[in-house]
Amino acid sequence: HCHDADTLWVGLRTKKEIGATVVFDMHDLAHTWARMTNPTSIIRRIVASGIERRLVRRLKYCDLVVTSSGSVSKTSKPGFREWIRKRSNVDVVVVENRPLSVKEHTHLPERFTIGYIGSIREPGMFKTLIDAISLWPENERPRVLIAGHGTAEKEVDKMLMDSKIDYDRSGAFSRNEIHELISKISVMYAVYPVLRGNILEGALPTKMFDAAAYGRPSVVNSGCLMGDIAQAEELGQTVQVGEPLALKNALDNIKKNSTTVILNRDWSGEAERLISAYERFGNGS
Repeated sequence: HCHDADTLWVGLRTKKEIGATVVFDMHDLAHTWARMTNPTSIIRRIVASGIERRLVRRLKYCDLVVTSSGSVSKTSKPGFREWIRKRSNVDVVVVENRPLSVKEHTHLPERFTIGYIGSIREPGMFKTLIDAISLWPENERPRVLIAGHGTAEKEVDKMLMDSKIDYDRSGAFSRNEIHELISKISVMYAVYPVLRGNILEGALPTKMFDAAAYGRPSVVNSGCLMGDIAQAEELGQTVQVGEPLALKNALDNIKKNSTTVILNRDWSGEAERLISAYERFGNGS
């Protein structure tokens, strides 16, 4: 079982040498990460293209690809399953990265609080959030909770310090601390930049599912699979990336309605789908 594209070559070599079955866990598009820090760079686009071509060549040698997203209806946007099927006829199964179970819902905080809980890699999304909050009258502005660390944390911390918004900032956290962090927020912010490609190709950040497991709605990207799922399962609202006013209006709507949500699908169904895929190897098919 190869957990990502970086280890796939090891699995394929093992298959060649001893005939092992190769399962490739493709939970993201590895080539898009090469564009993260500067998605408009021509050099990075060339590097990303090379990584993509190498991955596509290797896909045909896999016995099974487990991926984290796929179109959920005839009208929804595509996911990683569709990205794979455009390039290979390899066997592929979708296993979404959903929480193990739905959690006990806690009361919303007295003050409307917008949360971002995760890796801090893309500063543009935080600028949009700060700009959106700044559109509120000063005495009505929500509080912001940002937890996590990453390559852009220094830049984001400077943005926060230079702003006039009220925020709570904490660093790295463990999985066991997620409940406490989510209990402090009213809504999860998950509107990501789209230039590097993975969101529009079908990435499903776990923030939306983690928040919903505790009854919290999210604001996510429109025009992509994540937005389609948010709307279909009533997990929150969608907005175009980089539009502070649209973001402010979506957040304001959630605030006025004291919106909570219910996550109706947890990990159990995903686990069954994964086990079923593995059983195909067990019976010799």
